Amino acid sequence: MKKVSLGILCIILVLIVAAGAVGCRQEERTIDKMDMLQTALGLIEANYIGELDVDDLDFVAAEAVLDSLDNYTYLTDTLYAQTSDSSIGIVMTTTQYNEHLIKDVVEGFPADATFADGFHLQRGDEIYAIANSTITDEDGNPVFNRVRGLSKSAMSKYTTGEEGTVLTLRIVRAGVQVGDYAYTKQKGYVPKAQFTADVFGDGTNVGYISLKNFTKAQLPDGTVKSAADDFKACMTAFQEAAQTKLILDLRGNGGGSTDDLAIIASYFVPLGNDGTTEILELQYKKSKKVVSVTVKEDNYIPNLPLVILCDGDTASAAEALIGACRAYNKANTTVIGQSTFGKGVFQKTEPIYDENVSGKRTGILDQYYVVMVNGYYYIVDPSAEGGRYNIHEKPLSPDLAVKPNEILGALTDDAEMQKAKQVLSR
Repeated sequence: MKKVSLGILCIILVLIVAAGAVGCRQEERTIDKMDMLQTALGLIEANYIGELDVDDLDFVAAEAVLDSLDNYTYLTDTLYAQTSDSSIGIVMTTTQYNEHLIKDVVEGFPADATFADGFHLQRGDEIYAIANSTITDEDGNPVFNRVRGLSKSAMSKYTTGEEGTVLTLRIVRAGVQVGDYAYTKQKGYVPKAQFTADVFGDGTNVGYISLKNFTKAQLPDGTVKSAADDFKACMTAFQEAAQTKLILDLRGNGGGSTDDLAIIASYFVPLGNDGTTEILELQYKKSKKVVSVTVKEDNYIPNLPLVILCDGDTASAAEALIGACRAYNKANTTVIGQSTFGKGVFQKTEPIYDENVSGKRTGILDQYYVVMVNGYYYIVDPSAEGGRYNIHEKPLSPDLAVKPNEILGALTDDAEMQKAKQVLSR
């Protein structure tokens, strides 16, 4: 995205706040009456001694206006999540003490390597310090930077770099420093759903699927992959492995596409007499339009014992999936964990163009996307009062509340996983 100087950014933010304050005092003012912004821009043009980049000023002003509305409206330069960023293939979690622990290692990425001494990253390992090949001392040598105690954002500067950047991780396991291990960043697609057969390793045929979100991703070659594609592959593997029970992990899943939601829900929601089942209703606030999200694919697996894991970061479409399973498959569904986030609004994505009026990029139109809250969604449940309900700022409660472990061990050591094992053993 384009950048702008701190001074100009501060000016724009002050103007937006001022305009908002005036709007609060005078309710009859409409958006076309933002005369303070126009006047201030005129004063800047007439009196400001610095060189102005109108393109950057235009972008920052639009971004500031959108960001000021709510937590779910924003400006982005991508229609889909990009997967072109380089990675070594780890998923991390951070404790309350800013210890950075390995949560997952992605198969096929450098972090999945086994070294000559037999070392292989595992869940619960702590990244104590990092040496980045692009961050060097005055002699050009990478140096270790301790990251224990740093926030995620402070730590991120030590993991930056394009494909080919070498990250050397200093690993602590079970309180003991075990060594330094180098991984070279590569490009590649990380599936949004991952499957493990017989997750407890005891022959009980409990399959496990971790579903990270409901989003779509554009690959470097331009093709688009969706969470539904990845989930379908996992369910195929689940059935081929003759698994008889399923743990669906939605912890940390912030939601995404309702199209993906409908496809994923089709494995747990039976079709109605007309060949469809409505699971969600989108009500647009301004236009009053109502759109139904319906299950249309016949993928339903009857009598499948299902445990869904959730937490305070389980939101939006992930919450809607829980609602759908409770509405149409309650007898087979048990929800374990903590209360969900409680996001009952939906966004719509519209293109917006920067016409580059400054002249330095004459004839080029930069395309961005406004992601804006458009209305409320209602989970459809025939047993609920009125047949539907909204969860905005009203989180879903689990059937079985479980306090998560403070320290990660193996996946199956999680308090939620242990509770799921008890439930599925009945």
